Amino acid sequence: MKVRTRRGAVGIGTLIVFIAMVLVAAVAAAVLINTSGFLQQKASSTGRQTTQEVASGVKVTSVVGYVPTNGNKITKLAIYVSPNAGSSGIDLLNTKIVLSNGSVEALLKYGGANITGLNIANFTSGGYVYANATQFASALGLTEYILNAASLSSLDSYYVNMSKLQADGILQFGQDATSGNITWIYFNKPQFTKGPIPGIFDGGIDYTSDTSLQIVNSTLTQEAAVSWPEFVWKALDATRFGVIGIQDYDESLQRDTPTINQGDIAILGVDVEALFNGIPVRTKITGEVIPEFGAPAVIDFTTPSTYTDNVVDLQ
Repeated sequence: MKVRTRRGAVGIGTLIVFIAMVLVAAVAAAVLINTSGFLQQKASSTGRQTTQEVASGVKVTSVVGYVPTNGNKITKLAIYVSPNAGSSGIDLLNTKIVLSNGSVEALLKYGGANITGLNIANFTSGGYVYANATQFASALGLTEYILNAASLSSLDSYYVNMSKLQADGILQFGQDATSGNITWIYFNKPQFTKGPIPGIFDGGIDYTSDTSLQIVNSTLTQEAAVSWPEFVWKALDATRFGVIGIQDYDESLQRDTPTINQGDIAILGVDVEALFNGIPVRTKITGEVIPEFGAPAVIDFTTPSTYTDNVVDLQ
């Protein structure tokens, strides 16, 4: 009788087990390689972000306040900022300012602003809306600017062509349904200009050559057509700050993309009259300039016991 052997079957089973072990090891190795690669990339990205966060940031080099003649409160703040040493560019479009006087804490950002609570008389003729020039200039703090630019001694009996300002994309305005008076003005563009500037606290700072601001008399005869100022302090409200470029070698600081790089200096303008109803003497102000990433800059000062000058160094 012939005896059968099972050696061949055992050998095939061993081979199957071996192949299975190789496949499992290959899959495990692939998973480990993919995981280690992902972790390496993640660690590298996190390292870059951490380095950027630590090395970048903004610093406040000076804070200056403005007190109107015969006034007893600071109405405007000029906050001088520049990037920290070694910092990458700081996007002011995404930068915030936090300010507190102990009673009110405000958060401001860069952008268009809205002035409400106005009561400017006007009339319509030929499809154009004309605002009382005296009331308009007073509400926007532009009386001296318009008088000087238009070579006029007075704004009485003159009117501003509001429709042209709106058509040129400078502002929008709304009227009261009953009286028809202009009750609000929204500024489409953020308040932005670049130096050199003879007086940063002037009501309007003009470096344009357009003729958007048309002044007419009571017979609608045009008396002047002057430039609309690029930076209007009164066009800043309690939630918006403006930018004045002081030093910008690489032209990175622009109205729509305000970025400061190494060596750049900018002023962040804040209307603290709209924010706190002004800052009286002996008042402590705290806050921060917070960039999108990187270290924030500290604002911390106490106003003096008396205001003897129009321009006051605060920090």
